[in-house]
Amino acid sequence: GTSSRISYTNPDKTIYRVYPYTTKLPALTKNDGIKAFCEDQNGWWWLGTESDGLIHYNPATGDMANYRFPKKGVFIKTLRLVGRRVFIGCEAGCFSFDPQTKIFTQLELPPEVTKDTPEIIDFELQSDSVLWLAGGGRYVLKYDLLRHTFKSFDVVKEVEVEKLKRYLPRITIDLKKEIWVSLGRGGLLKFSETLQRFIPIKSRE
Repeated sequence: GTSSRISYTNPDKTIYRVYPYTTKLPALTKNDGIKAFCEDQNGWWWLGTESDGLIHYNPATGDMANYRFPKKGVFIKTLRLVGRRVFIGCEAGCFSFDPQTKIFTQLELPPEVTKDTPEIIDFELQSDSVLWLAGGGRYVLKYDLLRHTFKSFDVVKEVEVEKLKRYLPRITIDLKKEIWVSLGRGGLLKFSETLQRFIPIKSRE
């Protein structure tokens, strides 16, 4: 999403469309913009805004519900559907939203992450019980969806990289369900289940 439109793509259906707010979502023309998007199994869109909270929108009928975020002025940066819950990454950390109860719950991040930066900007679901998170700082997080516990991994210490205010690690999961992190100038790292740490991948590899 941008400040004026949403780009929607579905590779399985060979779809790529752009929806201006003025025609598709006229109620959002006053909004600062939508930067996070996900679609549920019923075809409804979950939209994370810069200042207007979380929006649930039916593109077929135009029906829309707006759920105000518990903290004012929070910029929602990423969304991920896990079961019936919507996980929300933002400057203030990580929240989950239950559409049935209409309740936002803030997840308590490990203290070392909160001290570094609580911002969450990326999610990847490894399995029904494991969700990976990354933020603007030096840590990548593994969240146990059953036990509701976090384990943090300092990916910056694994590589030789200049000290920065923000590192912006990004996560991806391959077809073997292995975890990879890109760290900008820090390069590429792969998670070792045996060692329980991220291992830098050299360019020749």
